[in-house]
Amino acid sequence: MYTNVIWDIDNTMISSGGAILRALEKLLLEQKGITLTEELHQHIVGLTSANTIEHFEFEDPHAAEVRWNGLIEEDSSGFEIYPGAMDALEELKSRGIALGIVSSRTAREMYGDSIDALLPYFDCIVLAEDVKNPKPDPESLMVYMERTKVQPQNILYVGDAPVDALCCETAGVDFALALWGSIEPQKVTCAKYRIESPQDVVDIVFGG
Repeated sequence: MYTNVIWDIDNTMISSGGAILRALEKLLLEQKGITLTEELHQHIVGLTSANTIEHFEFEDPHAAEVRWNGLIEEDSSGFEIYPGAMDALEELKSRGIALGIVSSRTAREMYGDSIDALLPYFDCIVLAEDVKNPKPDPESLMVYMERTKVQPQNILYVGDAPVDALCCETAGVDFALALWGSIEPQKVTCAKYRIESPQDVVDIVFGG
């Protein structure tokens, strides 16, 4: 029985991938003269912002990350909560399910109207600063379990990326692939569930 449902943020609860990628494309052209190809994109899906900056070997990583966040704020169109996500959270919460976030975002990236609307639903939040080894390493889920004292068999994790699935597989946590936001669902081979909408999470938890 699932007593906890953990959610990823980007491309799972919020359709943020487009804005983040647009900003990264501008940053790479501006500072590195690089075009963000599909092949390059595949290498960074699900990485933290710091690891993405490290991947492209910017001369001043901190300045590059600050500039990236600035570009996102300049063109933040598309940061919207997916249809049905708030309803699913409301029903899960009202029926006694503990809700958590495990995300590759940093604390300073937790801003905006969409984030502000979501946060009151969540009991435990694990972000990039809380771990030494981000997803796909299972450390973030281990931190969540340590904080909440919940067992892996009682957790369902909802995410969109291969790194989410691998994190869950290693931690012994069931994974539900959010097909509505997943960029490369064909690369996820270890999902227990492949779901079409946030309401499917409610149905899984309560056997609907």
